Amino acid sequence: NRFCKITSCADCSLHVHLVVFDNELYACGQKSITDTTNKVFVFRRNKWTKVIEITGIRLFLLSYENSILVLNKERKIVSLLKPEESYRLKKNFETLPEKGTFEYALIYGSKLLVFLAENVEGVEETAVHCLDLINKTWTKLDNLKGPAKHLISFQDDETNYIIQRNGNVWRLVGTKDKLVSFKFIGKLWTADRILHGAVLYKDQLTLHGDSPKNYPKATKLVLNEFPYSLNYWGRNGASSNFLPVILAKSCLIS
Repeated sequence: NRFCKITSCADCSLHVHLVVFDNELYACGQKSITDTTNKVFVFRRNKWTKVIEITGIRLFLLSYENSILVLNKERKIVSLLKPEESYRLKKNFETLPEKGTFEYALIYGSKLLVFLAENVEGVEETAVHCLDLINKTWTKLDNLKGPAKHLISFQDDETNYIIQRNGNVWRLVGTKDKLVSFKFIGKLWTADRILHGAVLYKDQLTLHGDSPKNYPKATKLVLNEFPYSLNYWGRNGASSNFLPVILAKSCLIS
């Protein structure tokens, strides 16, 4: 496999979050820890161009139809960024659940799934809330056993999967009442790992994160009902700045 390098965005180097919208790569982040706003850039014609500044820190972006969802973890609000309307920001589109610590979110069809860290009788669990983006209604789903912090996801042609840092793998399944449930697939490892992202290419899933000391850097496993071989990239005791994103090759050629 070959990688192509994109020039870094100097004004967006802290708490960076990437999202693809309409086959273009967007980056959101801060320049320094004293910033109280996030700058949003688009990679276009081989350079980064700033499109808007948004109040708040550690924002989480997701692409949905003709909008980019902007999740503010601290203020617990969801806003809509409209690239096709000169990057108009529709603030306070919806509020996030109050209970629990926001850790991750993903889009599943017309649903926004929000994953929060909860402590249930001294045990870490992942609370899941589902927002119907059409009707703007929230539904609390069953908690998942295992931690929410450092949770990552990937998707294939059929559905989405999530992986917890303790190695638990879950498959998202649609239900008759048009909600979502999670099917436990198996466990990839036993020692906790800090996970940064996942990329699925053909039949190989590549995970990136930090490895416990003396743990093999690459692990190839196949779980029941999990048709992909696994390759793990990790660093013993070192941090990683890996961020996963998938773009068509044509998008990177001017």
